[in-house]
Amino acid sequence: MVARALCIVLVLVGVVAAQTGCVKGVIKWEGKTPKNALIQMDSDPVCKAAGEGKEMRKETTLVDANGNLGNVVLYISKGLPEGQKWPVKTETIMLNQKGCTYFPHIVAMQLGQKVEMRNSDKTTHNVHFQSKLNGDWNLTQSSEGVVPAAQEMKRAEIGTSSFKCDIHAWMESRVAIFEHPFFAVSAADGTFKIDNLPPGTYTLSAWHEKEKSKEIEVTVAAGAAADANFSFGKK
Repeated sequence: MVARALCIVLVLVGVVAAQTGCVKGVIKWEGKTPKNALIQMDSDPVCKAAGEGKEMRKETTLVDANGNLGNVVLYISKGLPEGQKWPVKTETIMLNQKGCTYFPHIVAMQLGQKVEMRNSDKTTHNVHFQSKLNGDWNLTQSSEGVVPAAQEMKRAEIGTSSFKCDIHAWMESRVAIFEHPFFAVSAADGTFKIDNLPPGTYTLSAWHEKEKSKEIEVTVAAGAAADANFSFGKK
């Protein structure tokens, strides 16, 4: 179903000059919300102070008071023209270590997109990237500041890569890497939007780190927004 709405309109390199469309929607959680695992930060005085007076839990299943699900990766998995070279997203991905927690918990990026690591804590962290298709590297940050990633990503990959801190074992950020720019991560209120899609029919996939992936077919019209909603969990 296509709902008429304003989308960001761009002309993509190599695509016939025409308006593009977008896909937008809301991700819901059905049934009882699971409790995320508790985090114990006592091993580091800086981390302990950051979590003082708070109930620190992982962000594995991020459900708000209205049953909306955040941290879901939405992406076009089928239907894009073969051989098309897509422009690389210009915004820098920033992985921030703050309060001995990685922000964001879910990182979605395009091959060639710039990635930087920020240490906002007065303690030592290390960013250990582990993956099935993009190798393994480690970067230590002993003081506050920003540094570039140790290596660039070379291959698209989702579900099998992550950033971890070997010093603080509870710190983890899952990573989704794409060849194209047509992806998004649902916000805390469950909303998402993928802009600049050429008109056409696509398979839209939804990935959550603990749930079985889902997909639906969407048809995008020029200058319009296609509504696409998913639900996870159990009724």
